[in-house]
Amino acid sequence: MIENEGQFILEALRQIRTLHQNISLLLKTADAAMAELKWVNAKTDATALHEMSYSINSPDQWMPWEVYRYYKNDAYPSLLASTAVLLDDAEERVTEPLVTGALFEFDPSSTSPSFLNWYATIFKAAPDRTADGQLLEVSRDQLPTSWQNNFIKVWCFAYPLVDFNNEGDVRSKLIGRLQSKIEDF
Repeated sequence: MIENEGQFILEALRQIRTLHQNISLLLKTADAAMAELKWVNAKTDATALHEMSYSINSPDQWMPWEVYRYYKNDAYPSLLASTAVLLDDAEERVTEPLVTGALFEFDPSSTSPSFLNWYATIFKAAPDRTADGQLLEVSRDQLPTSWQNNFIKVWCFAYPLVDFNNEGDVRSKLIGRLQSKIEDF
């Protein structure tokens, strides 16, 4: 039982820490499921965050806005897959935390597509987006100029984070949706 305001703040911080632990488990489950499909980490480490700050001048960046992972597969050299949890959005384009997946197509002559950390958040910029698992096909020119980059096309989708309660949800909704699009190639 919370008896004072200080205890309330401490409990809120502990709940955020638990949320972060659960998101880590979700993404590690996604990593394992993608590895079973021969998709490996496209980065050289376990990085999952960017644009964080340790400065007292940037308190908005003390907590992550999103947590992401990228995957590559030698059998699909022009594709890059991503999974992410969008916790918040500075531009308020999301109304609740989301789990997203995306598949980026690059020029087939590019043997090692380069990518930026924000690619995994592409769902936020997709036109007509709804967080219902619908796979959206988006060409580069449909995106705001600041979101256009070196990919040709992207397919992305999202579900509310609260829809993920176990490993089966990660495998069926997130990885299953990515796998069904990859099978088109």
